[in-house]
Amino acid sequence: MRRRRSETRLFTFSATDRPRRHLTQTLRLHRATSVDFRLSHTEPIHARLSPHRGSVNTSPDFQNGEDWETIDPMADSTLWVAAITGGTAVVASWMTGQYTTRAAREQAQCSADAHRQEKLREIQRTAYLDLIQHAQSLAPMERNISELIELPASEERTAELKKQIVVAHKARFDFLALKRVIFLEGAPQVKKCADELDHLFRDYCVTLEQAINGDEGAPYRLDLLYKQGDEALQRLILEAGRSLHSM
Repeated sequence: MRRRRSETRLFTFSATDRPRRHLTQTLRLHRATSVDFRLSHTEPIHARLSPHRGSVNTSPDFQNGEDWETIDPMADSTLWVAAITGGTAVVASWMTGQYTTRAAREQAQCSADAHRQEKLREIQRTAYLDLIQHAQSLAPMERNISELIELPASEERTAELKKQIVVAHKARFDFLALKRVIFLEGAPQVKKCADELDHLFRDYCVTLEQAINGDEGAPYRLDLLYKQGDEALQRLILEAGRSLHSM
């Protein structure tokens, strides 16, 4: 509300004021309504309490320069409460927005990590299965070589063993291609088992060539290498299963 710019004092009256008895009654009534008011000392007044709290009395009874203003102290408190409440609401809204954004970002990151982990698991599972199936498919070749080794030396036996050497080398090249995929995407223990299996496969091919050249101890070494290769393959299967279940 607007106040006069002139200097004010609390309860200051001029010589033309009404009697003290009327002022006392007015003050009592004013205190009963919890109204804080100030009067200008620069003009003569006949103070009368405004019927409306916190407003200027503009009734016709106020004449000859009379000016009465009442101020409700609750108005200032209400403004402060509104300002504090509004500021608190703004800060709370901002903090809620920050936490919501952070939670959404973390959830998106977790979803992306889970998707990437699942994709890696599928790649490893496919690589493990391809290598295991390829190693198991070599069993018929090993049986044919074992039967040829037991035959007496002849040109036909030598020709068949040379054909089996070509098949064995081709199978090893395919094995190396599958092994590289495991070395890129596989678990460390699975890589170790695949590397061990590759070394046994290489030694098997070398021993087979020695058998063709007439090495008498080659048949025994071929049988031993095949058994060691089968054990290495079982270890690879076990480590591959552990790796996939731990992801």
